[in-house]
Amino acid sequence: MRRRRGRMRKRRAAIKTLCSVLGSVALGCAVWLALILAFLFDPYEPPGPPKIVEDHGMSYTLEEWQQLQEEKAAYEAEEAARQQEELERMQKVQEAGNSRISETRKLTEIRSLDWSGEESYMLARIAMAEAEGEGTEGKALVILVVLNRVWDEEFPDSIEEVISQDGQFTSYWDGRYDEAAPDEECWEALRMIQVDKWDESQGATYFRSSSDESTWHSRNLQELFTHGNHTFYKEADK
Repeated sequence: MRRRRGRMRKRRAAIKTLCSVLGSVALGCAVWLALILAFLFDPYEPPGPPKIVEDHGMSYTLEEWQQLQEEKAAYEAEEAARQQEELERMQKVQEAGNSRISETRKLTEIRSLDWSGEESYMLARIAMAEAEGEGTEGKALVILVVLNRVWDEEFPDSIEEVISQDGQFTSYWDGRYDEAAPDEECWEALRMIQVDKWDESQGATYFRSSSDESTWHSRNLQELFTHGNHTFYKEADK
């Protein structure tokens, strides 16, 4: 009886071992089968055409668009460095002419020459935008018209406000001012005014392209003189 029970226990243990081995084999087969199926049914698709980027009405591949962005960033950095260099240059010009003179209302005098480097750049820019082909003196006269307005009670009290005043300087409103890059003549014109105290404006507060036709300027203002392609005016009662 005892021998029979011992044989039964051994048989059960053998069966358990066999089941464990068969289970391991089945699991291994299932894993291999899953790997084979994954390989056979891999959802890989060959790369399609490059992605297209639409920008300002133009179509670019993603690589082309990224290259354009890099070139744009490099240009903007170069332009910012150039403008900073010009501002620093004008600050040196301003330092050379830092003496102050009496602030009178006489037309033959330059009154306050106390403006910042940023305002110097604005003056050089408006001179370039309005008088690009008018030489150094022509550019200086445009700058003086701006300054004469600053010094005149009928106009705003700052250089920026005079230049940006609604409907006054055409180049400011048609975009030329934003695109203008002052040349050497612009900086020389500023130096003439600030350092040499040059003023041949006769107090002009207006100018326009010379013309034989009747204009608002010729009908309502006092004509002073013509320089190059510009005729300069002031209020008739001044």
